[in-house]
Amino acid sequence: MTTICKVLIDILDDLTGKDFKRFKWYMTDGKLNDIKSIARSKLENTSVEETVDLMIDQYKQDAGEVAEKILKNMEQNNLAEQLKNKLSEGTK
Repeated sequence: MTTICKVLIDILDDLTGKDFKRFKWYMTDGKLNDIKSIARSKLENTSVEETVDLMIDQYKQDAGEVAEKILKNMEQNNLAEQLKNKLSEGTK
């Protein structure tokens, strides 16, 4: 069974530098009303792996859903769909 950390890392590795920065931006300062913010200072210079660790700490089992929502807001619908599929495969 694939762990949520591995799935998130695989998906976020597909984002370009600019898109990865935007992904992190969505988690700061209440950019999405229904997710709890992570301090910008914690996300500022983080790698993909460090970002995933922060997401797991902050969102627990909802980290995958949060990532999917952010990807959809970024119009990264293919990645959002891949994430959803990989997460559902991992729970089977």
